[in-house]
Amino acid sequence: EEEMADVRWFHRDEVLLALSGKSENLAITAPIAIAHHLIKAWASNTLT
Repeated sequence: EEEMADVRWFHRDEVLLALSGKSENLAITAPIAIAHHLIKAWASNTLT
């Protein structure tokens, strides 16, 4: 079975909305996950 069954692109604004907990279409991983911090850094334009 394929690992990525559903892949979509999201605009930065959509990701920021999801990080704030106000998105109905996108859920971000919990803050304990490394992925959460990578997504947050990208959305905040602080990824270096």
